[in-house]
Amino acid sequence: MDPQDLFNFVQHDVFGHISHVDHPRFFAFIPSPSNYIGVLADALASGYNVFAGTWVESSGPAVVELTTIDWLRQLCGFPETGGGLFVEGGSVANLTALAAARHTKLGTDFRNGIIYYSDQTHSSLERGLRILGFTRDNIRKLPSNAGFCLDVASLQAAIAEDRAAGRQPFCVVANAGATNTGTVDPLSAIADVCNTEDLWLHATGRSTWTTTWKAIISRSSIPNSATCSTTAPTLQKHIGTTRFNTAPSKARITYIKQAMAKPFTTLSSPTSCLMFCQDACK
Repeated sequence: MDPQDLFNFVQHDVFGHISHVDHPRFFAFIPSPSNYIGVLADALASGYNVFAGTWVESSGPAVVELTTIDWLRQLCGFPETGGGLFVEGGSVANLTALAAARHTKLGTDFRNGIIYYSDQTHSSLERGLRILGFTRDNIRKLPSNAGFCLDVASLQAAIAEDRAAGRQPFCVVANAGATNTGTVDPLSAIADVCNTEDLWLHATGRSTWTTTWKAIISRSSIPNSATCSTTAPTLQKHIGTTRFNTAPSKARITYIKQAMAKPFTTLSSPTSCLMFCQDACK
């Protein structure tokens, strides 16, 4: 086929049948309009086709990743001990966080583990839990309150009930800007519960990337992990990170080590960021 004919076919018969999330006035979903710099960066990444399996093969892209993640760490107000990696989207970021939480809090036997989140939490959490081997019996999806937030009293009651039944609570997922409503769960109060109960706290949502993060958390309520997305606010072609707000530690050495060994494997379109706090993996 002639290249021009192929281009016309793709333009009219393929891209002509999509919702134009690239339009500057498209605000319905998370994807955002692109810009010229984002297009050039994606073209460069695709053209070089970086193999990032080892530091020896691609130390340059690895440094780019580590540097930009540290910029995001500073933007979000996380400790200097923070670190992390880029992944393709929030779903993968949440999956990675849940895997680290499972490994750290439950070890190899997670059949009795219980995780808690509200009915406003993104559906990627339940999908990720299924991938990790959890069933509905391991999940407590709690009704949100009148403000569409996770109710702390209900959370405490559910944890107490599960402990009394011999189950093993291990994680709470809090919204920092729910996808449906933009609501922010009471992170400080939830963090207090997690500290008291020795539970992993993961935060996910639309507010975690911005300086707003500094306003909705205190030093005492920094979560063990947080998924951040910079896709919409930076107007880039699906740019973001999965990042870990933690010092090198047990989970980083055991589970995250394999992921960190491949920085920028998806250099062309990383979209979310996951963080772990310094003491998350002790």
